[in-house]
Amino acid sequence: ARVGDSGSGAGGALTLMAGSATNSRGGDLSMRSGAGDLSSGTISIASVDATLLGDSGDLLLQTGAGVHGQSGAVGVTTGSVSEGSSGSVVVQTGHAQRAGNVELVVGGSHSGVSGAVTVTSGHQAPDSVGSTTGLVAIATPSSENVDSGGIEVKTGDGATSGQIALRTGSSSARVSGSIVISTGASQTNAGDITMESGHSVASSGGSVSIAAGSSASQQGGNVAIQSGSGHESSGSVLLASADAIATSSGNVVVQSGTTTQASSGSLKIASGSSASANGGDVTVTAGNSGAGIGGSIALSAGSSSTEAGGSVRIQSGASSSTRATNAGDVAIT
Repeated sequence: ARVGDSGSGAGGALTLMAGSATNSRGGDLSMRSGAGDLSSGTISIASVDATLLGDSGDLLLQTGAGVHGQSGAVGVTTGSVSEGSSGSVVVQTGHAQRAGNVELVVGGSHSGVSGAVTVTSGHQAPDSVGSTTGLVAIATPSSENVDSGGIEVKTGDGATSGQIALRTGSSSARVSGSIVISTGASQTNAGDITMESGHSVASSGGSVSIAAGSSASQQGGNVAIQSGSGHESSGSVLLASADAIATSSGNVVVQSGTTTQASSGSLKIASGSSASANGGDVTVTAGNSGAGIGGSIALSAGSSSTEAGGSVRIQSGASSSTRATNAGDVAIT
């Protein structure tokens, strides 16, 4: 079917419409390619290329609106295959001096919860052995001459903003998946990783919690915070509370957990050894005061209800050098 051309006005329109019904369901409109022994035919729906100064036509695929019922669904699927590979679904904008965007937007709601966007990879049959489900990859393309694009995952603003949950699935027989957050390598400065909770104007700021997993039968997981190694020097690790103006600054508490049937964990503060230079210092200093009393330092061993209390031991370092005959000093002033 072809409609007539026009020399000056708009070309003729082609409308394919099924019949309507008063008390029943309207007619269907079906387009199918022909069957074949080698392959079935292709269905091509496209607007014609534009002239030098014009725009190409739009391609709109939508269902009709409804009043009391639901509007129709739009399904884009490829056919199933029993032994080969099923076809892919590709949504892509055309190449241009400024390429177009691809947007996935769900409809708003007047009274209930708005629609969701779900991206799920392919599953495996229950009887599959040695296989994994499909991968979901969100990435910007690589480039050698320009900067690669960013990836932003955020919730919208609101009375209460939404939550972002990044988690792996549970495992019934093996190890659950890991979560890796890392920046790329660089010939100059590598990228930073910043974890920061939200600020508050009238209440408390958000907290940042890092907790390892517990275990019902074995040892719980570890939490390791370590600076990067370097050819000149390794990086520093700073654990501090923020400064305050009108009130007290926050506390820094480092302690091991309690236990009811075994020994509680130890707390060790030590600097690293050096093979050719001085070993690092350990400095414990209380805060100064401009108008009040300076801070105190208390060293206290643990008490015991049934045995002897713990000891407090202060000892200087020994020397095995032939040039130094004395151990280090202990000075209490």
